[in-house]
Amino acid sequence: MDFLSFGYYIVEPVPTPVYFSLKSDCIISASECICNFHPSLEGSFWLNHDKKQLEYQNKLKISDDTFKMMKAIVSDLYNGNRLDSDGRFANYTDAVDFYREYLNSLNGIKIIALALNSEFRDVLYDELGSYSNISSVLESPQLVGDFVGYEILGWDCGSFHSYLCNGFDKDISETYELVVNDFGTIQNSYAAVKEFVRCLEDKNGEPVVWLPFAIYECPA
Repeated sequence: MDFLSFGYYIVEPVPTPVYFSLKSDCIISASECICNFHPSLEGSFWLNHDKKQLEYQNKLKISDDTFKMMKAIVSDLYNGNRLDSDGRFANYTDAVDFYREYLNSLNGIKIIALALNSEFRDVLYDELGSYSNISSVLESPQLVGDFVGYEILGWDCGSFHSYLCNGFDKDISETYELVVNDFGTIQNSYAAVKEFVRCLEDKNGEPVVWLPFAIYECPA
């Protein structure tokens, strides 16, 4: 299938919330409603977030000089259109370099790639509007990492909502057998996931266009 890269997240998996119906140990999601991403732009880039920056430096356990250098790197990545406002890297190498340089004190962090079939490229471009900072997306094949499943996502003003945010896992399970792995990513076939998307079109929830994304786990 013709999947195209939409970029890379450095993500913190979270224990599966009790209000999810998923039989999984934890959740990897490309929605910041569920998981935290690195770098935290509140903690390293946005202005007037001094408290958040101090908290983020303490979380990363890095010195003042290293934190100052990290902020300069984040600024260069963002202003160079290689990092988006939701913490998504355009390039795998940038994500790996940041992971290795600044996140050594954190456990369980993963680099994931997000990819979308070319049949939905124009739909997502329409949804992105002016809210994407990355200059080039959905133009190259997704080649990095091992496929770990699908997630149904909807873009909204600079970041993604997941189908899980509104408890749509329960709605899907009423009609279909929703199969997930230990990280909560969908294991059903791509054709089945597209059918799940159609199932959500009539549901109330976030005002987004739901799309079936493939998730890959990338070596760090």
